[in-house]
Amino acid sequence: ELKRALDALLAQLQLGGGAEPGTADLEPVIESAAAALAEGAYAEAEQVYAALVAELPERNDLKAGHARALLGLSRLAEAEAVLAAIPAAAKDAGIAQARAALALAKEMPAGADLAALKAKAAADPSDLAAKYDLAGALMAAGDRDAAADALLG
Repeated sequence: ELKRALDALLAQLQLGGGAEPGTADLEPVIESAAAALAEGAYAEAEQVYAALVAELPERNDLKAGHARALLGLSRLAEAEAVLAAIPAAAKDAGIAQARAALALAKEMPAGADLAALKAKAAADPSDLAAKYDLAGALMAAGDRDAAADALLG
């Protein structure tokens, strides 16, 4: 259902023609992209954010959302390129989250096995390094809640 709604919104965005869309006109599309990202529908979120960034290139928050969707798809190099286009002075919680997620993803070994990291952390709850590694892998995968649970649990 979410995919259908996003496809319809993406089609509306692409059918905008030469007219300049207003931010208010795109607000439902922006909200849908954020919802897709929050639900872990990274492929859909990436498509919508890419289209939004093309329409509103001055919106750094949309670039950050696009980068987070790319990170969820394990496309680190592309996410890094998107974040590099955001001025370092840009201050936004979403930008900071995307930059932190990229940093964590780059620290994770290639193909980090979440199941193995979960098993290691569960085997010895006092192993803080295992909890940190698991939280980092979960953050890199875009699962902030589970990452927080891994650190706090």
